[in-house]
Amino acid sequence: MRKPPSPRAAGRQASKAARARNLRTPDTASDAAPEPADWLPTLRAIPRRNLAAQATADDGAGVCLRVRQQRPSFMKPPLSWIVPFKDTKVHQLDELGSDVWRMCDGHRHVEAVIDAFAARYSLSFHEARVAVTSYLRLLVQRGILAVELGQAT
Repeated sequence: MRKPPSPRAAGRQASKAARARNLRTPDTASDAAPEPADWLPTLRAIPRRNLAAQATADDGAGVCLRVRQQRPSFMKPPLSWIVPFKDTKVHQLDELGSDVWRMCDGHRHVEAVIDAFAARYSLSFHEARVAVTSYLRLLVQRGILAVELGQAT
């Protein structure tokens, strides 16, 4: 006569059965792979420099940017007596970042910036797109750039 499974073994068997029920096989092509992201609005956007940012060229090929920050609402006395607040933040861009920043003149689309970056550094369009769009996202988060989306057509 067989012994009944221990509670631990029974739990493992039950979780295996539950996982097997939850597995799905793709019925259609749309289930097999997610749709690619629609890059067209991003490529048609125009990156613009923050006019309040002060740029100075450093001794290398980079750019040093100073961006004013807004005082957070929680920086009130007595916390502001203890924790100093700097009203400007300094961002040091390397040579590649400086090139991207210089290309963002308010007239070029993101696609033109990507094309110029790809031509200058001998990259494919897709390699340059990944690098430039992720760097533009970082510059927007830091308040150095703003992105103007084009009109829907």
